[in-house]
Amino acid sequence: MTVLAYFQPKFLLTYLGGKQVNMSTDTFKVGLIASGTLAARGTNEGYATVADLLANNGSALTEVAGGGYSRLSLASVTWTVSGLVVTLTAANPSWSPNSFTAVYGWMHDETASSGTDATRPLVALWDFGGALSVNGLVVNGSGLVTGTAAQ
Repeated sequence: MTVLAYFQPKFLLTYLGGKQVNMSTDTFKVGLIASGTLAARGTNEGYATVADLLANNGSALTEVAGGGYSRLSLASVTWTVSGLVVTLTAANPSWSPNSFTAVYGWMHDETASSGTDATRPLVALWDFGGALSVNGLVVNGSGLVTGTAAQ
C-alpha cells in the first residue's frame, strides 16, 4: 500500500508561522483511526485540531480503541530543511500488545494544547490506502512527512 502523508496547512500557518510551537522541544503524539472515510483533500486541509479531524466535517471518524492502543509520544523528533525541502522524522512508534487495524493516522502537538482534542494542533495526516494491521509504524528514510516549497 502507498501511504500518503500531508502537512496540515493550518498548523504551518497558525502554529509554526505564529511561533506557538517549538519543533525541537515540544511533545508530539501520533494517533490512529480505525474506520471511516476522510473528507476530500480540499476539505480536510482546513483541519486545525484533532477534534476537527475526528469530527471530519460531520462524518465522524472512529479512533482505534482497545487492543493495547493509546496515543503515543514520538521520540527523536527532528525537523530539517535542505534547500526547499522540509522533512519531519522520528523514531518508529510501536504499540504493544497490539491487535488492531487502522486506515489513517495523525500527528499532533501536545505541548501547544490545553490537554483537549479541541486545542491539540494537528500537524500531519497519513492515509494508509486501506486497512493496515498495526504492530508499529515504520518511518521511512524520507521521514514522517516531507514537503517541498514552490518557487
